[in-house]
Amino acid sequence: DVCLANMPPAVPVVRPPSIEKEPAFLAFVSGLAIGAASENLEARSEAINFILGQSQQPERKCLSSAVKHLVLCGGTFPEESVLRETGVKEVDSVLARVAATVPTDIMPGRCEPTNLSLPQRPLHGALFKEARKAGNFRPVGNPYTFDMGSVHVTGHAGQPVDDLMRCTKLSPLEALTTCLEALHLAPTAPDTLETKPFKGEDPFIIDDFPHVLFSGGHESEAHEWRPSADGKVGTLCVCVPAFHRHPAIVLVNINDTRDVRVVDFSSAKIETRTEFVAVSTMSD
Repeated sequence: DVCLANMPPAVPVVRPPSIEKEPAFLAFVSGLAIGAASENLEARSEAINFILGQSQQPERKCLSSAVKHLVLCGGTFPEESVLRETGVKEVDSVLARVAATVPTDIMPGRCEPTNLSLPQRPLHGALFKEARKAGNFRPVGNPYTFDMGSVHVTGHAGQPVDDLMRCTKLSPLEALTTCLEALHLAPTAPDTLETKPFKGEDPFIIDDFPHVLFSGGHESEAHEWRPSADGKVGTLCVCVPAFHRHPAIVLVNINDTRDVRVVDFSSAKIETRTEFVAVSTMSD
């Protein structure tokens, strides 16, 4: 038997009445692998244009104008044994353009140039000579916790979920919701998941009530809304797809975190049409 902790007290989301009906999106994208040669090159270009507000489709352009913050949750660099200078420059150039448009946080993933074990340190600023000139660009660690207004967001680039799946028959979303129920971002650490030695305080414990819990680098997008005990607020658990597996950007409306949109750039879609997935209470 497993005894799980009780959720910390739910914290209500405070919204100015004037903006309650206006969407303000937090965008998640994982596994862009900028500079890698792949069949997703066109989709990757369209995704970057979407973030820059340069989409040729009016619906997408309108949607991108409501994006207020971007989180790159792992896999931004190609998975290569040797980091090429040309590849670094291409990533830097793209992120400089993106950060000039929208505040951008970049997290490291499993195969990126930082320490392998969790918590991972932020990617070094020397990799982003142009992007770091933008005041809105910020390399951050993995896991990563931050606030957008009164919305508390926490998550990682996917390693804890992958390791939990390796030890169980859970789906990525089931593994992520298990982390929420356990109030621990990395339940299998340090037994089967590489982590730094720590003494005293466990860096993976979820102390504060999260309104959004995310995990990057998965086969496909999935999400689920978990209401709090009083039913007034809740936690959105969202699995962000690795772009080379499912070319999509996930948008979460911070004014109503039950509202999730998936912008799909898959070549399987007619004219890479945007697919909007509106959340009610649970993902399909």
